[in-house]
Amino acid sequence: MTKKNVVILGSSGYIGNATLDVISHLADRFTVYGLSVHQNITLLSHQVRKFRPKVVAITDPTRASKFTPIHGVKVLKGTEGLIELATLPEVDIVVVAVSGTNGLHPTLHAIKAGKSIRIANKETLVGYGELIMPLVHQHNVSFLPIDSEHTGLYQLLSYKDSLKRLILTASGGIFHNRPIEADISPADVLKHPRWQMGKLITVYSSLMINKGMEVIEAHYLFGVGFDQIDVVIHPEAIIHAMVEFIDNSIIAQLSIPDMRLAIQYALTYPERCTAKVKQLDLTKLTGLHFYPPDDKKFPALRIAYEVGTLKRGYPLVYVVSAEEATKAFLANKLRFTDIPRVITTMVQSYHPPSTINLDTLQEVEHQTRHRTTNVIEDIIASYRD
Repeated sequence: MTKKNVVILGSSGYIGNATLDVISHLADRFTVYGLSVHQNITLLSHQVRKFRPKVVAITDPTRASKFTPIHGVKVLKGTEGLIELATLPEVDIVVVAVSGTNGLHPTLHAIKAGKSIRIANKETLVGYGELIMPLVHQHNVSFLPIDSEHTGLYQLLSYKDSLKRLILTASGGIFHNRPIEADISPADVLKHPRWQMGKLITVYSSLMINKGMEVIEAHYLFGVGFDQIDVVIHPEAIIHAMVEFIDNSIIAQLSIPDMRLAIQYALTYPERCTAKVKQLDLTKLTGLHFYPPDDKKFPALRIAYEVGTLKRGYPLVYVVSAEEATKAFLANKLRFTDIPRVITTMVQSYHPPSTINLDTLQEVEHQTRHRTTNVIEDIIASYRD
């Protein structure tokens, strides 16, 4: 079997590290050809020693200048280096695990270069999906999500012609059965009961922002209308996705909550391999529970349906305002309950450009970041009044 060369964009984050763990388990199938980080050159040095990639990219120029190449690794710098890494002719699979919309340009270039894309970068797909998916179809590339819910749906959709609806599950985060209050701290929110994730995604999950993004992702990935995508709260996080067919039968995908399963499925698709993840023992489950999401408690989920339907840059405004508000909360500046307030304000005040293309959407992103910062500063100032 010929090994496939894998590049991991964002190897210092949770998904990046988990992908390396999966590749270690499947070393007879995959080779780590390239890695990228933004600033964490200490971890990158450790990864280079262990996996011996041919090329690395460091997007922060200052940190790049301080990195000492080892084992003959080639070092690329900046966004241009990230794009070069994602399009190297030797590369078969590009795992996009960078944060925010920083994954946009390497993803676009990798698609045009005909690479197989495995995307864990929700913000890029949600914000720019109306440009990305037509490009995927135009270049006929393999494009799979690294996400427990969407990989679950991929496994279930063998009879798409008979599809009635997709059902995404959500653990509900730490607040599914607790009130959401203004004095909640970042430390409170970062105690997710089921999943290990980065800080931004953990906050998103606690407010169902993450699930809202996944609804929009499902629309782009599977080409179904928003009226065919439902969300249910499932606190145990054992069932990751369900599909209901026109005969009202439902099939589900179950596993323990471990992102390495989703990563492995995406890497080995359409094959399956044995995993190092613990087996699910059905006899030890005490119950599986399902509840409808509370729209009043989690308004960001409802807003996601609205912006996804509107398109024309609205999903990008949702993504950017959520990111900026969450960062302000994690910096102990903005109250937890004001994160949805910021998103609502930005979406309601947005006026889409007459033409939607890469240039206009990037301008939307730029202007939204600037305007969101101003809205956040006004809200913070009101705390002192």
